[in-house]
Amino acid sequence: MTKQIIEKLNATIEAKNINDGVCFTITI
Repeated sequence: MTKQIIEKLNATIEAKNINDGVCFTITI
């Protein structure tokens, strides 16, 4: 159960990183 949740979180984090990647580089 926790493994599936972690996988879902990782997938959402990866998608968010792709979208926010530009914002991160600008902020840094």
